[in-house]
Amino acid sequence: MSEKKIAGARYVLPASAVVFLLCIAQFLDGMDVSSMGVVLPVIQRELGMGAQSLQWIVSGYVLGYGGFLLLGGRVADLFGRRRVFLISMLVFGLASLAGGLATEGWMLIAARIVKGICAGFTGPAALSLLLGLFQDPAKRNAALGTFSSVGALGFALGQVIGGFLGDISWRFTMLLPVPVAFVVVILGMLTLTRDAKTQGAKQFDLVGAVTGTLALLSIVFGATQAATFGWISAAALIPLGIGLALFIAFLAYEKRAKTPLMPLEIFRRPGLGYASALGLFIVGNYIAFQFIAVLYMQIVLHWSAFQSSLAFVFGGLIVVFAATRFARLALRIGAVPLIVAGFLAELSGFSWFLLLDNIPSVLLVVVMQILIGTGFAMAYPAINIQGLSGAHQDEHGLASGIILSSFQVGGGIILAIVASVFAASSPEGLIRYQNGLIAVVTSALLAISIAAYGWQRIRKGRLSMKHFG
Repeated sequence: MSEKKIAGARYVLPASAVVFLLCIAQFLDGMDVSSMGVVLPVIQRELGMGAQSLQWIVSGYVLGYGGFLLLGGRVADLFGRRRVFLISMLVFGLASLAGGLATEGWMLIAARIVKGICAGFTGPAALSLLLGLFQDPAKRNAALGTFSSVGALGFALGQVIGGFLGDISWRFTMLLPVPVAFVVVILGMLTLTRDAKTQGAKQFDLVGAVTGTLALLSIVFGATQAATFGWISAAALIPLGIGLALFIAFLAYEKRAKTPLMPLEIFRRPGLGYASALGLFIVGNYIAFQFIAVLYMQIVLHWSAFQSSLAFVFGGLIVVFAATRFARLALRIGAVPLIVAGFLAELSGFSWFLLLDNIPSVLLVVVMQILIGTGFAMAYPAINIQGLSGAHQDEHGLASGIILSSFQVGGGIILAIVASVFAASSPEGLIRYQNGLIAVVTSALLAISIAAYGWQRIRKGRLSMKHFG
């Protein structure tokens, strides 16, 4: 990691120390996605919540996170990345405190929604701050690999942390991020480079912000509703239809706006559209697979929530140790070959789990985690590298928001599809688990097809394979 000193800050630190600070925020964002699921039964008993309201403890965070990533990225570009990062991290900590002290279900849900919205701002702001630290492409790619892997580790460890703290009190799961967030804010105020002067208010596209954010909110909300009520239910179709209509209106307005929230020419930057398309699958496939695998572990193998969460830590550790190395490798061979290889490794892991009735459970899980962890470590940072490779300096926040939005939208849609397949299958034997896994494998095959098509176009010179930098 670079030892470049950070100018414009009250205290001068090596760039590697600032990367660590930004990675803490990324870890918290990833952890909060997964940490609450294992403590829902305890919350239900203590706060007297019904099943429908209970699911909003998880869905509310995902909704806020996915719905505000695009806006968060652009606001960071226009109003200052340091400013947006620190304010949103401070509110994130306060919302965590409010949720941990909640005495009613609606208070906890509101706190989770606010935390999700804040994560939608901290994620792209932190990523764009990180990109500005390095001029050397190799060091920048390495930092990006570290940042990506820490988010994956936060997601994997979130379940373990939630299960462990939940045995004491579910409130500790909400309160844990409070001191961490406040420490990040204090250190960030002292060490992050001060923002240059911006004309954010003059350039801010209010109409685009409203329509774009509402479009994403509606689409993510529709996907979460589909997972519960099915794709042909009014609860899913109405918000999905509204989201699609708003998205079309958003694109039409952005095309003629003088200072658009999302300049459409950004998709002409080399690799961004390709990376965003694959971003729909990299997180979505993993979350959907985890949904099926955890149910199998707990219902069929009779593992506890804590035991089943531990099964995914091994893969998370592989991501942490391997992602940075693969990110460096992308500078030599290009990001796209790693994307293709990563999706192939993930497909192998998903397919291996289809043998669940014929392989000892420990061997089944270990091999699955090696394959999926390695595949994620290859593809996830490579998608970020490829997507950000052509973005201009003043577009880093927006480009980051677009890619992160694709992760969240894809996660919601693919999970909803796989959950629907699982729910519609016969409960006899292992049929529903196998059908759910087949749906995940099908999605992985589609992702590989898109990745391979892009690679073919690159080799023919129709799509840039420029490395980041």
